[in-house]
Amino acid sequence: MKPSYSSFVLAMVGIVANLHIEHWKADRKTNEHRALGDLYDDLDGHLDTFVELTMGRCGSSQLQKGTVSLNSQAYADLIKTALEKVATTIEQATADAAQDLVNVLADMQTALNHAKYFLMIQ
Repeated sequence: MKPSYSSFVLAMVGIVANLHIEHWKADRKTNEHRALGDLYDDLDGHLDTFVELTMGRCGSSQLQKGTVSLNSQAYADLIKTALEKVATTIEQATADAAQDLVNVLADMQTALNHAKYFLMIQ
């Protein structure tokens, strides 16, 4: 797997895990709980697809080793960071002529923007 894709995957695993924690912390009676739950579910599935497609393209199952940090970062910041990382990776996948990866990344972007709408994030 290309180093740029591998570092993206590692970063997104951390973001998804932290969004899951934010989902657990949200009041179950609110749209916040549901929107965060939908978001981490969507991102987890899209990330799995991204990794499998990347491994198929590169013929490698090597992922970058690293540490995922679980912290108290606000979900709005997690979503903004994820959008930045996805946009950068779309540029890389476009340069690599990897339209299948661009499509999956666009699905991630859609899920993140959808959550921004429901969570009223500027």
